[in-house]
Amino acid sequence: MSRHVEIKISMINSPSIFIGYSFGRGNPRPWEYFKIPHLMVNGYDILKYETSTKTIHDILAYKGHVFCDSGGWQIIQGVKNINIGEIINLQSRLKADYNAVLDNGLDEKKNLTNLRKYVKYADFDFIPVIPYDTSEKTLKKISQIVENPTMIGIGKLVPILKPPTDYAKLKTALYSINRIKNYFPNSKIHIFGAGGLNTVLILFMIIDSVDTTSWIHDARYGKIRLLG
Repeated sequence: MSRHVEIKISMINSPSIFIGYSFGRGNPRPWEYFKIPHLMVNGYDILKYETSTKTIHDILAYKGHVFCDSGGWQIIQGVKNINIGEIINLQSRLKADYNAVLDNGLDEKKNLTNLRKYVKYADFDFIPVIPYDTSEKTLKKISQIVENPTMIGIGKLVPILKPPTDYAKLKTALYSINRIKNYFPNSKIHIFGAGGLNTVLILFMIIDSVDTTSWIHDARYGKIRLLG
């Protein structure tokens, strides 16, 4: 395989930042005070702390767009007791605007198995999640399992994109993103956990959305430093 990867730059009309909200941290609810158009919640987090049977919009009293992550990052962090059936059922009930597949960034075969389970059992639109270092062989299989998804998510980039910006690592991220985009040329691209304002500004040349929880830490000091 050639080492050369062409970077395709295309300015996004309306890039989006999904503000992470955790049920387990007792976070403030900024949408109650000013406009927050996009929120990110975590399915695993909700299973632990929220017992309501309402939709996520009703639970949060929120009218914007909600992205329900699944808990794939928790798997990387060592959490073993995430049941994919429970996550799928939860996402079905919550009726979020976007739903990420429960990915496994440590096991490509398991990641494919999880994706196939969503294809078989999910009664809602879902977003395939692809670790940035996924092999070409697995990328091809994913593109065959889910053809032309509206959006794909790219994971495992948190350590690479963690501030302060390391431009050598950022270059690796950019090439990895474009390698995956080649398999899904018509899909929007979401990057999970992108950190740092400079990083986000660069990424928005080739992707459509990111999510962040750093606002929680900034809010403790009365700071707001996100785009918009």
